Amino acid sequence: METWRIDYRFILDNAPVASFPLVFDAATMRPLTPLPTDAPAWCRLDCQRCAGCRQADDTPFCPAALRLAELLAWSQHLDSWRPLHLEVRAGGRTTTVDTTAQRAVSSLMGLLIATSGCPDTEFLRPMARFHQPVADEIETAFRAVSTCLLAQYVAAQAGRRGDETIDGLRARYGRLHDINRALCDRLRNAVDADSIPNAMIILDCFAKAVPGMIDDALSELAGLFEAYPQDLPGA
Repeated sequence: METWRIDYRFILDNAPVASFPLVFDAATMRPLTPLPTDAPAWCRLDCQRCAGCRQADDTPFCPAALRLAELLAWSQHLDSWRPLHLEVRAGGRTTTVDTTAQRAVSSLMGLLIATSGCPDTEFLRPMARFHQPVADEIETAFRAVSTCLLAQYVAAQAGRRGDETIDGLRARYGRLHDINRALCDRLRNAVDADSIPNAMIILDCFAKAVPGMIDDALSELAGLFEAYPQDLPGA
C-alpha cells in the first residue's frame, strides 16, 4: 500500500516541539494513524451528538472527536493568541508560517475532521490529499469548487452520473457548519483554555463563509480564466 504522510510541528518558545505525524492510504486518504486506546468521555457518540448524525446508534465514539483527542490533550491549556511557529511537511514540501495557536490548531483540526470517517465530511477527503495549511477563505472556496467540478469529471469517466453541483456543495458546507457547532459544544466541556474552542470557531467561520463566497470567489477569479476556451485546440 502506498502511503501519504503529513507532519504537523508546533514550535513554541520555552516549550518542547509538539509533533503530529499523520499517515494515510495515499489512494483514499483514509487515516492509518492509530486511534487513542483510552478515549475520553467527550468522544462518545452520545455526548453532544450532532443533530442528524448518520453514524449507527451502536457506534461507541464519534469518529471526528476521536481524531481530535490527541490534539486536544496537547493544546487544552494553550492560550488562543500565543504565538508559535508552524511547520507542515507533506510530499517533500515544507510549509512554514508564524501564526497564533488558535490558527495553527484550527488548520490541523480541519485536516483531522476531513479524514476522520464521519459520513458528512467524506467529501473533503480529496481536498485533504492536497491540504493547504492555514488557507484563507478565497483559497478554500477555490479548492472546494475545483474539487466539486473534478468530482463530476471523475464520475463521468467511471461511467457514473456526476450529480455533484454547486448548490449541492453549498448544502454540504451547510451540514459541515452543523457538525462544527456540535463539536464546539463538545470541546467547550472538555477544556480549560480557549485555544481549542476558538480554533473550532475559526474552522466553522470557513464552513459558513464558503457557500456565500462561491459566487464572489468565482467573480473575483474570473480574470484568471480569460484564455479559456478560445486558446484550446479546436475551440
